[in-house]
Amino acid sequence: MKTRLLAFLLLIMAAAMHASAYDFMVNGLCYNFNDNGTSVTVTYQNSTQPYYSNLSSSLTIPSSVTYNGKTYVVTSIGDQAFRQCFGLRSVTIPNSVTSIGEEAFYFSHGITSLTMGNSVTSIGRSCFNNCRSLTTISIPSSVTEIGYNAFYACESLTRVDITSLAAWCNINFLNDFANPLYWAKNLYLNGTKITHLSIPSTVTKIKANAFVCDTCLTQVTIPSSVIEMGSNTFYNCTNLTRVNISDLTAWCNINIPNSTSNPLYYGKNLYLNSTKVTNLTIPNGVTSIKNYVFDGCTSITKVTIPNSVTSIGNYAFSGCTGMTQVTMGNAVNSVGSSAFSNCSGLTKVNISDVAAWCNIDFADNTSNPLNNAQNLYLNNSKITHLEIPEGVTKIKKYVFYKCSGLETAKIPNSVTEIGDCAFRLCGGLTKVNIPNSLTTIGFYTFRDCSSLLSISIPNSVTAIGTAPFENCTSLESVTIPGSVTKIENWAFNGCSNLNVAVSKISNPQDVTYTNSSTSNRIFSGIPATSTLYVPKGTTDKYLLEQYGDKPNPWLAFGNVLELIDGDVNIDGQITSADVTAIYNCLLDDDNSYIATCDINGDGNITAADVTAIYNMLLGE
Repeated sequence: MKTRLLAFLLLIMAAAMHASAYDFMVNGLCYNFNDNGTSVTVTYQNSTQPYYSNLSSSLTIPSSVTYNGKTYVVTSIGDQAFRQCFGLRSVTIPNSVTSIGEEAFYFSHGITSLTMGNSVTSIGRSCFNNCRSLTTISIPSSVTEIGYNAFYACESLTRVDITSLAAWCNINFLNDFANPLYWAKNLYLNGTKITHLSIPSTVTKIKANAFVCDTCLTQVTIPSSVIEMGSNTFYNCTNLTRVNISDLTAWCNINIPNSTSNPLYYGKNLYLNSTKVTNLTIPNGVTSIKNYVFDGCTSITKVTIPNSVTSIGNYAFSGCTGMTQVTMGNAVNSVGSSAFSNCSGLTKVNISDVAAWCNIDFADNTSNPLNNAQNLYLNNSKITHLEIPEGVTKIKKYVFYKCSGLETAKIPNSVTEIGDCAFRLCGGLTKVNIPNSLTTIGFYTFRDCSSLLSISIPNSVTAIGTAPFENCTSLESVTIPGSVTKIENWAFNGCSNLNVAVSKISNPQDVTYTNSSTSNRIFSGIPATSTLYVPKGTTDKYLLEQYGDKPNPWLAFGNVLELIDGDVNIDGQITSADVTAIYNCLLDDDNSYIATCDINGDGNITAADVTAIYNMLLGE
């Protein structure tokens, strides 16, 4: 009895499901009424497979249908309407239909012929997904959106036909598999195969994934009317060899969201009014070079950026491997991420204003052309002895990154901040003065300056940041003033030649150290025989095992000795050589012992210190 009742209930449920699948059926096709009362949507017969019973192999959807004496316009094909109709071979969609729903022909893999009416505006998600037998398709110019994976796995497609390039550029392809070109590889305009794509001058935006056609294009012409390209517009167009433009100003202003949106990423060669661009001069009046606009353009050998330009976008010149020289205008104040990444041929960066260069906000090291060029020129003269102009208050991050051509750097007292990595990897830098206007030496400031010999940190500095001198492998001596209250991780890590350090800190146990609670990372890697000179009466403090819960970083030094007042050059005695050292410091000829030159302890190096050491020599 229970078994019969269950079977009866299941039969009722199945009938209910069948009844709710559609509103009416005419000539074997099922329809639902639309809200307007005058039109209908083609829908499925069954809510589970098979979605249609006894469907003909040749499907022609009527433009209108009559039911109960009233005629309705067929305006759409509903979601899953002909899903998994394996027997279908040809489909004809009338001009009355404006939308084809999600998965409408999903996995109907026997379809070989599809005719689409000229009123369709949208094709839904996975609409023709796995229609593996479809070889050609015509997309009407009425279409404005094609959903995710609409043509996924349509592997037999060899041809896409269109009648309007402008309309094609305006289609919103929601991903690469929404575009039948992903499989077809060949685009035909009014029956003619397109290999040289010329975008019409009426087009202002080429939408995402428009030309994901791999090998079909050899060159592209972009008119000045285009102001934006969508994501992955030219994805994988690997056969492109040139990009043609007529207006360089317009090109600099195009909004491009990623590398594969730009045909130059594949085409490599830019032509301006049919002339190949090698010596690129950005027109005066351009204020911004937008993201990605010259990304991958290997034909460029030189770039001149005028004083009108204030910003350079992300990846703007990335991959310009043929570029050997950049001349940077003095109005540039920001350069985006990876703007000059992979410009492996660069050997020269030319500027006209050091102060302006110091003020540029580089987003990262590959934003700075010096990352590859390694040589900075001021008005075409190579800078080896850098003098930052008086009045500069900030040297921003990365501005001299990897500038191996620098040998010395002189920084004025007007500078109050040096940015992260500002002098990192300046491999030729042997000498730099740190001004007494600075309060913090920041993250990686001089890291990997492998030729730097000596550093004297002035009394103005209170904090030594993370790894500012890490891997300065030639560094022989360093002086740390008593003003320092914080030293962070890796500050002098890897300074394998650091034989002498002078600390003027009277109470090292009160300094904040950010080294590990179990290991010393601040001076790790220095020689075991190195000597640390400390103020009189403080030796015991420098030899404590722990400072609170942190290991004592000063124990990395093999010897701890007390400073002798007046022993400027730290040779263990007071002689005329110490007087010479102070004179050199006053003349800015040598600042190696700037911290020990302050004999009278007033925080300044003056003639009073010369007098004080003379008195010491005379025993007064």
